[in-house]
Amino acid sequence: MEKKICIFEIQQALRSISLAYDRLPLINPDGIFGSKTKEAVRIFQNDEELLPTGEVDFKTWKRLMQAGKEAFLALSEPKNIIPIKNADLPLEQGDENNYVQVLQNMLNLALKSSDGYEVLETDGSFGKETFAATRLWQRICRIEESGIANKTTWNLLVDYHEVFGK
Repeated sequence: MEKKICIFEIQQALRSISLAYDRLPLINPDGIFGSKTKEAVRIFQNDEELLPTGEVDFKTWKRLMQAGKEAFLALSEPKNIIPIKNADLPLEQGDENNYVQVLQNMLNLALKSSDGYEVLETDGSFGKETFAATRLWQRICRIEESGIANKTTWNLLVDYHEVFGK
């Protein structure tokens, strides 16, 4: 069973690298070291200037786990989402996406000097903390305190970001 878990971790790292950088064939982690996994390992080794055997030795494992972690983090970051005015993206509790992460970053910038404000974790998940921060921003702007990042709320944040965010 332990070997299957290791193979699964290898495949997860290969998949993250493929999704983030599109340099490897896409692997579906299944815990089986088949021909597709071996080929992806060989390509990875070649790209990393390792001996391209298709087998995972310690050096390959170490580099693969590091590259997989970096790829996963790259996938977690917003993808060049520029806060633009008039975006009709009502964001609300329960939403999970890169736009929520941008909203969280903009709220952190806009509210950082507010008394008692707790900096939001920019995780892309619109939970109760993001809801409360959105309501605080709406209160400061003297607009309806719905906690929903509607067009008006978004535009006011974009205006603030354009002036103070650079």
